[in-house]
Amino acid sequence: MSELIIVGTICAIAGERDRVALLLQEHRERCLRTEEGTVSFQILTADENDNDIFVHEVYRDDEAFNRHLNGPSLRQWQSDVANLLSGFTLHQARTV
Repeated sequence: MSELIIVGTICAIAGERDRVALLLQEHRERCLRTEEGTVSFQILTADENDNDIFVHEVYRDDEAFNRHLNGPSLRQWQSDVANLLSGFTLHQARTV
C-alpha cells in the first residue's frame, strides 16, 4: 500500500489566521512526535487570501492516517479552533 497524502484548505474567520496557524503548528509537532506513521506535515499560508491555510500531510499508510484521525492531538486541535474556522476542505490522494 502506498503512502496516503492529505491536501487541505483550512479557512480561518477574519483576523484569526495567525492564531489558527499557531495552533496548527502545535498540532503538527504533537503528531510528528507521537503518531507513528506520520511522515510529514506541512503548513502553508496563502498569499492571495488572508484567511486560508493549506496543509500537506503524508502518512505511511491508511492505518497511520486512521490513528491520526482517532488520536488525541486531532481532538485537541478541533477543540482549540472550534470557534475560529469558517470552513475546511480535505482531499485524500496517493502518488502515481
